[in-house]
Amino acid sequence: MEISKVMKFRYLLGIYFDTSPEFWLNLQAKYDLECVNDSKFKCIEKQITAKAI
Repeated sequence: MEISKVMKFRYLLGIYFDTSPEFWLNLQAKYDLECVNDSKFKCIEKQITAKAI
């Protein structure tokens, strides 16, 4: 099994900053969820604005 470059990078960040690879993975997951929530809100906001006019 080959480890992806991203996972290797998370591992190295964990060593450098004395954290775990899971910390970096969770940080990325939280960021991704925030982006989805923001885009979903903008989409809903456009629909509401369109119906109000």
